[in-house]
Amino acid sequence: MLRHTTDARHDSPRRRAPRRAAAVALLSATLGVCLLAATAAGPASAGAFRFGGTPNAEDRGDGVYETFLPDGSITLRPGAADQAPSALPVPSDLRLATSGLPTASTPVLIPMHDNGRHDNRIDLVFVGDGYLASETPAFARSAEAAWQALMNYEPYKTYQNFFDASRVEIASPVSGISNDPTDGVAKQTPLGMHFWCHNIERLLCVDTKSANAYANLVPGINHVVSLAHTATYGGAGGAITTLAGENSLSDGVIVHEMAHTLAGLGDEYDVPYDTAGGSDSDLPNITSQSAAAMTANHTKWWRWIGKPSGDGSTVGAYDGANYYAHGFNRPSQDSEMRSLGKPFNPPSIEALIESFYLSKSGKGSINPIDSVTPAATASGITAKNGVTLTANLIPLVGANYTVFWGVNGTAVNGSRGKTSLDLTTAPLTKGQWNQVIVYVVDDNPAVADPDFRTKYMTKSAKWWVWGG
Repeated sequence: MLRHTTDARHDSPRRRAPRRAAAVALLSATLGVCLLAATAAGPASAGAFRFGGTPNAEDRGDGVYETFLPDGSITLRPGAADQAPSALPVPSDLRLATSGLPTASTPVLIPMHDNGRHDNRIDLVFVGDGYLASETPAFARSAEAAWQALMNYEPYKTYQNFFDASRVEIASPVSGISNDPTDGVAKQTPLGMHFWCHNIERLLCVDTKSANAYANLVPGINHVVSLAHTATYGGAGGAITTLAGENSLSDGVIVHEMAHTLAGLGDEYDVPYDTAGGSDSDLPNITSQSAAAMTANHTKWWRWIGKPSGDGSTVGAYDGANYYAHGFNRPSQDSEMRSLGKPFNPPSIEALIESFYLSKSGKGSINPIDSVTPAATASGITAKNGVTLTANLIPLVGANYTVFWGVNGTAVNGSRGKTSLDLTTAPLTKGQWNQVIVYVVDDNPAVADPDFRTKYMTKSAKWWVWGG
């Protein structure tokens, strides 16, 4: 299992510049928009009619939450203490089934995309709330749609085989969720999902304690996505990403939120605050430096300055980011971290790919060499005739690794691009043990940092072979 759960947005106090009370007051008018929260777990609710666990939406210091409008623009909105019907108690005899319809105590685990070893993949699990046992086909369709929305977006598309996905089907006694279609509709469901979270209409929250109780039944998971049985637009992010299962406009939320969670990307929109002060941000796509300063000092995204970005602009230092109109700069005019549905800019793509190879928490990395045959052993290979060494790679989509072989430190002629080496014809030295190594390099030009490529995107496997 790889650990990819750290949200780097909360690791540095630099991100949390002082909020302005006047700016918060300007946000208090009701805009009638679709609202989503986007960071780690917020304060637990209390009281008889409050949330039974901890909602996934976070108070960012002034009671404000990330807000997504249907046109794809993003801002922050003020909220209030969360109130919602409690989630159903988690059954004491909770256990997974692998087939049939789910019951209250036996949710059903369904593999969706099994791309290989779970200890060498980023594992996503989808849980559903407000689905009757008979409505699990709708949950299956929604989970697959969310997966496709993420994996059809670069750079996830190229690296989709670095991920596994499964879903946990949970039987709800009622269809739908609380506060849908209007505030005040009370439905007690297994995960307690509800709109009007923190008194914000389309902020869609989940009881993280309950959701994790079900998700943690699946061994080796890294990230949890909770889908509500509703066609009303809404969602939230953070420790658990929430989506409206049957609303296609919610697809952009998972792309945006997973970029926060995996790569620690910052938000590039420039509202609602005016001018930031203080030190530079350590977020990979946010800086207070100018393009000239980055280039001169070889800092932040200096390697990308002047290169084209997917939104049609050129990578530079655009004024306005990290919720401030001035004081923080972003790499491009627009991007997915500023407006839903836009391409990621090059520095963000690089940060995402780096996070695929190395967790931001530093607790695991993916090796593109998934396995080798035959397995390397301490005793080595004593009989070479008829033996072929093979490196089984995690396939990239629309791209290839650079692969080559070496024997005793010398490259094998004609081995470039081949994942197998026939020992019968390999240039082995007789009468001694030979070190045979296969090298695999991901030379995707979307990663401009040569040190990272050498350290984390270049892998090898080694055998000892007797030369006869």
